[in-house]
Amino acid sequence: MYHFAHLTNAADIIRSGKILSRHKAEVLKNGFSNAAGNVVARRDEAHNYARFYFRPQTPTQFYNEMLGMNESDPYYQRALLLGSPKCPVPVFFRFPLSEVLDTNAGRCNVSDGNMQTNWAQVFPIGPELFQNFDFNFLYKTFEDILQLTKTEVSNYDRAYFRQILNGFLQRLQSASQQEFLVKDYFELEKIAGIEIIVPNENARRALIQMIGSDHIFAERIQIDNGWLNIFHYKNAAVNFDGEQLTFKTTYSRPHELIFESQSAGETEITDGFPLKQSSQQVTAMKHISLRLKPNIPFTLKFRDEKRQEWVIFENQNPQIAIYGDHIY
Repeated sequence: MYHFAHLTNAADIIRSGKILSRHKAEVLKNGFSNAAGNVVARRDEAHNYARFYFRPQTPTQFYNEMLGMNESDPYYQRALLLGSPKCPVPVFFRFPLSEVLDTNAGRCNVSDGNMQTNWAQVFPIGPELFQNFDFNFLYKTFEDILQLTKTEVSNYDRAYFRQILNGFLQRLQSASQQEFLVKDYFELEKIAGIEIIVPNENARRALIQMIGSDHIFAERIQIDNGWLNIFHYKNAAVNFDGEQLTFKTTYSRPHELIFESQSAGETEITDGFPLKQSSQQVTAMKHISLRLKPNIPFTLKFRDEKRQEWVIFENQNPQIAIYGDHIY
């Protein structure tokens, strides 16, 4: 069972020990970063639950992961209709379903599709759910669908092939986004088998900085090394080279990279496209390289075309040393 959130939201989840429904999260607010674009406004019922998928790499993640779609991407217009959703530094939580059911008896439901659609139904765990849940297409991939279509259409008829393929793809889109729902909140510390998965070493370092190296979940944070198959790694992103202190992005729409530090005014800009430098902030486009004094705390943010800001990396405690799987 999977739940993903942007870096700062994931840190809040870990520190609080709970995944909250959107209603509960908005009551507390505290810097909540919305990764859902316009889709979140469609259906209020979804906001009563802490929401999970049964798999990674859903259509939602396809559009949301990292900085979302660039103008050159074939699905860019669709992304615009969805409100250009983003999850700049996605963090995945993975839980054993058996443990979740054991620790949340009476509070669990399942939907037969994405809860932000107008048609998905919610069922309690029981016979009616099993009659409506699409087990067969839940874990299928596009490659599976292509092979299934080729098997179904024996003689090559392009129009008929496309018709069958589109039908299977629509079913895959619905089945892959069936949701596991827990009323109001979900407590992490009740789950012994929790895993926390990030896309790269910078995300791991930033998350440990945010929750503290002594947190009980700090050593549960692992990088998707390929075989976990959690992330697409295809969308635009912000990349950070800690050795050279270089920040750069492949995002094509209007944006700013923001470097914040008490020593920003004394920071040397060695390369890139700076827009402004003040005593506590440097802003740039596309990329920037900096030279800092040793052990200077700083935060890197990305500001998108809607002027929404996202924390990409944070080094507020340079004394924390992280070597491989060991934290000191």
